Amino acid sequence: MVSKKDTRPKEAVLERARVIALDRDIYKVKTETKELKAEVSGRFRYETSSVSDFPAVGDYVLVESGRDRPWHS
Repeated sequence: MVSKKDTRPKEAVLERARVIALDRDIYKVKTETKELKAEVSGRFRYETSSVSDFPAVGDYVLVESGRDRPWHS
């Protein structure tokens, strides 16, 4: 039997994280098990009208992983 490579895109996994640092547009976030680098999605950036709507240090966010890029929020 020959196995075929699964070409379906991986499903995204959302994980709760807390913003612990910000350097320009790159966030450092901490989940229950690890620290990651993250950035806001393009859709969020496009639809947001005020800088105050962006996550700040101390905020909780959902971090998406499991797709082509290992991180972004």
